[in-house]
Amino acid sequence: MNKYDVLKKYFGYNAFRGAQEEVIDSLLADYDTVAILKTGGGKSVCFQIPALMRDGITLVVTPLISLMYDQVRELKERGINASYINSSMRAYEQREIYNSFKDIKILYVAPERLSNKEFISYINKYKVSYLIVDEAHTIMWHMDFRESFMSIKDFLKSFNYRIPLGLFSATANKYTINEIKRVCGINNPNIIKSSFDRPDLFYKIIRNENKVLYIINYLKSHNSPGIIYCNTRKEVMSLYEVLKNNFKVYYYHGGLENDIKERNQDRFLKSKSGVMIATNAFGMGINKPDIRFVINYCMPDSVESLSQMVGRASRDGKGGECVILYNNVDIRTIYFFIQQIDSTTKSLEEIRRVKNYKYFCMQSIKKILTSNECIHKSMALYFGETINSCNNMCSNCLKG
Repeated sequence: MNKYDVLKKYFGYNAFRGAQEEVIDSLLADYDTVAILKTGGGKSVCFQIPALMRDGITLVVTPLISLMYDQVRELKERGINASYINSSMRAYEQREIYNSFKDIKILYVAPERLSNKEFISYINKYKVSYLIVDEAHTIMWHMDFRESFMSIKDFLKSFNYRIPLGLFSATANKYTINEIKRVCGINNPNIIKSSFDRPDLFYKIIRNENKVLYIINYLKSHNSPGIIYCNTRKEVMSLYEVLKNNFKVYYYHGGLENDIKERNQDRFLKSKSGVMIATNAFGMGINKPDIRFVINYCMPDSVESLSQMVGRASRDGKGGECVILYNNVDIRTIYFFIQQIDSTTKSLEEIRRVKNYKYFCMQSIKKILTSNECIHKSMALYFGETINSCNNMCSNCLKG
């Protein structure tokens, strides 16, 4: 089958959207490919179609277990043999997957798996058609707590043939792209970008208000699915306790048991009006098209984080609202956490570089939140794109 036949058979579409075909053609031509496609732009199709057209198994690296569950479930519903391996599985369950590699087309793994000797021993017996890093901006997490991303380069070298590398993200500026290239050991990939702007989203910045009271009043007037993002697990649970008796709310953060996370995620995905209160551990790859609002309970730590979170809204293109609640306490909190960055495995120079990058991110998001400029234009400019004003689709432009 050609790419159009695969698109129709497995995904039900007659034509590609935006930059999808360009990305697919790049991978089919065996080029290392960096694809920066906005949230809702159909990134997964861009590597799933080449995976189905090639012999062998495609490995998809993602740091989030929730993304693995959702992606594999959707692929199986489409009749595609897909699976995942993660740390929540028992050893015998992992080995069952190892022994079925010959039948799997797409396998999702965490970055830590790429340095697992048993996994490398099994996978080297089979043809690997592509190595894909989904949500590739998370490679930047190697600075903090996912140093396993640094194993990508060595993993690729463990094979006696070249494996094309695909890196997909909705948010990556020039610095992030260069860091991704450095970590993965690639020099001249094809870099394909779509527009970063989401004209269907209304951006609203709310400064120095009572955050809890604002959210209570907001939820009273918005009977639709939404997400409230908090910066810490403590904030998630505290806000959940305040809201749970009067609103249909769920909670999600990285410290929960897997069964609780799966249950709450499933309830939210099936809900027509429920609200998820979560840290940024929730959301990547979550395919709920009718999310009508995203509220940031605190100032995000970067423009990339903000763009990722607001990108969960309006995947169906019918419109959404993105609210950022901001005060000076948020700045002090982020600054405090940056000051606490330390490591027994990094040199003083590496720690200094990480801190400087975090300060840059903090100042960049602060500049947007304190400016009177069009929020759409400011966010697009951060990612290197120049756009026209947003036609009153942000609170800055609306107040003139």
